[in-house]
Amino acid sequence: MTRGWLIVVGASVIGVLGVGRSHGQDTGGLRYVPSPDDIAQFFQGQLSGSDHIARAYCRDLHLMGEEPLVVAKSPQAPQIFRMVVETRPYNVPVVVRLTIGTDGMGEVVAKFAQSARFPDTLTMNRTAAVPSADVNEFLKLLTDSGFWLKPVRTPLDIKHVVMGEPSWMLEGNKEGSYHVIWRDTSGLTSLKEAVMFFAVNIGKVDLASTARRPGDGDPNPNF
Repeated sequence: MTRGWLIVVGASVIGVLGVGRSHGQDTGGLRYVPSPDDIAQFFQGQLSGSDHIARAYCRDLHLMGEEPLVVAKSPQAPQIFRMVVETRPYNVPVVVRLTIGTDGMGEVVAKFAQSARFPDTLTMNRTAAVPSADVNEFLKLLTDSGFWLKPVRTPLDIKHVVMGEPSWMLEGNKEGSYHVIWRDTSGLTSLKEAVMFFAVNIGKVDLASTARRPGDGDPNPNF
């Protein structure tokens, strides 16, 4: 289940109860609802502005300080990939972004949000270099998976729905060609190896660390 409903519920709670954030945090993020133009720019028209998944992921990306990939790329870095994981059970969003330079070297940025409600508060924002060997392995896995030819979404198979799975959004911009896919874990199929390599080997993120309740102790993963 995705978090599109949080946008509506959060706005209702603010309006009725006037709920504020603790520790002096700004409540502006709770009020942010992506416009159709925001969604179109982030996902290049491949996800509709009326799609609750697009709204939820666009909200997370915007509040976590991310830009559309078409804006983030540069002549010095013609390839850029980004993953957003909606973790379980608390829906904490995690972002991993890989920028690949013309020399084949990479730079990865990994971000953990505090919670689904407050993605604009990051508990981790890490940048690191990625050796060309890891970059090449990821690109090979991605090509072998058929990523660029896969549909953005797949039809819901009600006979094989697995409740409580993490959801994955993977974007790529390669020399001006943009593509995005969204899947639950069981729907990754041939993409799974590439996605897990991206998260674990390149991003070095510990997704299991998001299984604790937000606010219970230190939510930062260990590196």
